[in-house]
Amino acid sequence: MAHNIQFNNTETNKLENINDVDAAVCAHMGVACDPVTWCENWWNTVALGLAMGHTPDAIRGFLTEDIAREEPEQAAHLLRLVTILNFVTMTYDVITFRTMGFAV
Repeated sequence: MAHNIQFNNTETNKLENINDVDAAVCAHMGVACDPVTWCENWWNTVALGLAMGHTPDAIRGFLTEDIAREEPEQAAHLLRLVTILNFVTMTYDVITFRTMGFAV
């Protein structure tokens, strides 16, 4: 079963593709977009958690539960992911759904 996610911009009421969402995340974080990786690897943490049906509060808790025990650089990374989570959930209606199928 595949977990899918779409991002509907709350201001324009239009679905945005993931590259546009990442560009908005990068602009919000004040960094240049990387053509190879997502800003702070947010797609593999924040977006995956949302796609799997976790609430923003649950993801926020997961990211920060052991932050005091992390090295300073990792702790800063986790806090940036929380900032991205907050931005994404305030800027987009996150639509998740599951599909079943077989590759041929």
